[in-house]
Amino acid sequence: MDIAPGAGQIHVALYDSEAKFLKEHVYSQSINADSSSNEVRFSDLKEGEYAICVIHDENENGELDKNFFGIPKEGFGFLNGVMGRYGPPKYDEVKIRWTGESQKVVVPLRYY
Repeated sequence: MDIAPGAGQIHVALYDSEAKFLKEHVYSQSINADSSSNEVRFSDLKEGEYAICVIHDENENGELDKNFFGIPKEGFGFLNGVMGRYGPPKYDEVKIRWTGESQKVVVPLRYY
């Protein structure tokens, strides 16, 4: 993850269906943004498909803050850097197939 320097938390959320995408995650983890490691490991995942979303909650209020126009004021990203045109990308664009084997994925964060 490309994390801008500063305080806050990095929240990583996994979603297992289009219906729950960005509404109800099935797995999540958080790390300090100033952590020496920017890796998050999920060890108890069931085999299946998951969409990945990451936010840098700089003020630690538990949500992605947005400006008047709905543009995020904090860092955010999706699997492989996929971004939606007007709003978030579709579930199918940011999902990965988890086979139970160790996998490394990169989620670049975007800051406006």
